[in-house]
Amino acid sequence: MLDLHAEIKTSFQGEGLTGRIRLGVPDDYAAKYLTPALKRFASHFTAVEIELVCEQSTSLLPRVEQGELDLALVSRERPNQGTFLFYEPMVWVGSSQFELWRRDPMPHAIYEPTSLARRSAINTLGLQGRRYKVVYLSLKFGGTDRGSRERAGCGRLHAL
Repeated sequence: MLDLHAEIKTSFQGEGLTGRIRLGVPDDYAAKYLTPALKRFASHFTAVEIELVCEQSTSLLPRVEQGELDLALVSRERPNQGTFLFYEPMVWVGSSQFELWRRDPMPHAIYEPTSLARRSAINTLGLQGRRYKVVYLSLKFGGTDRGSRERAGCGRLHAL
């Protein structure tokens, strides 16, 4: 009976689970969502090696399709891809000290051309008839966020 109890306990604690999982996640998701989950996972499944790749969603999707990653947590537009986990509204960010959103054209801190946040921002500005100029381009979340805060321009990000 004690051996059976130990076997069941081991299966729930993950001691028998081994191998490697290759995860992809954008930088902003890694800090907010993945870090707490990975801490819990790693404490329960000590024999599983976790390989984490932080890139933009647009880079991660092809890597999953090509078998370079096992799983990716990404932003997406098309609901027919993957499993929907949660909705994040987009918000505008910019320094309140400089009120850059009042300028015409509005200085815009922006992501890579294929980014969902970039397309959303440009579409929103177009619908409002607002002119803009790209004054800061970053391929990473941290760069756009920092650029927005330091007088470069306004940006559109997921509300984390």
